[in-house]
Amino acid sequence: MMRGAVIAGALCSLVLSACVTEVRPRARSGAPMPPLPSKQSTALPTEPIASPALDADTLTSRVRVAVLPIGRVAFDGQTLPVVSPDGRFLATQVGPTPSWATMLGESGAPLAATRIERYELSETGPRSLGMVDAPVGTLLRQHADAQGFLVTMPASGDDRTIRRTGWLSGGTTGDTISSRLLALPGGRTARTQLEDGALSLVVEAPGEPARVRLLARNAGAFTAFQVFASLQAPAPLPVTDAGRALDPPGFLFFHPGA
Repeated sequence: MMRGAVIAGALCSLVLSACVTEVRPRARSGAPMPPLPSKQSTALPTEPIASPALDADTLTSRVRVAVLPIGRVAFDGQTLPVVSPDGRFLATQVGPTPSWATMLGESGAPLAATRIERYELSETGPRSLGMVDAPVGTLLRQHADAQGFLVTMPASGDDRTIRRTGWLSGGTTGDTISSRLLALPGGRTARTQLEDGALSLVVEAPGEPARVRLLARNAGAFTAFQVFASLQAPAPLPVTDAGRALDPPGFLFFHPGA
């Protein structure tokens, strides 16, 4: 597992000198050759056209980037590890690859025989912080921030709950979140709704009627799973001059049609 990979793009300016050539057209037989237009001299400016930057500093720099492998971590072959935004921690799901029925939370699906392991990353390599203190069958979700990451835990029957796990503590904390639900600022939520193949996105806010948007007409559990599965972290919120976060005009999700 590499701590980070940076793609450096170099912007090059290409200056092309243009050359204009006058070609005198050939005269047709019996016709006089037309004269070329006369050139008029243009007076050049006698004063500077811009103020010279006498006290300005010119800095020329370039960036060289290298990728340094620091070690390897195991995973179940299906769920990619998640990394904290500052690159200090990593969580990976280990064990046998769970079935799609288990990952999609379908009725009657068996529990996954997977565990989630935490790592601290440094230049000397990944150092294991131990397994997450959660029951067998807990699945890693693609969401991580500076405080921790989210996991899906089995509940009674076919129910699944989503809990937050701390990078250092390894224990699940916080309120239980319903599966296939995306928490938004201002108490709003977004969830997927699948009825008779019609997949819809339902956005709800306190004291307001729910807004429903149709995403696909012939969808299944896998398509519904994709809507939020690829999001490791929500988009950063815009901030006012006073440092107060504003509710964004929207949020990110995967649209199966667009």
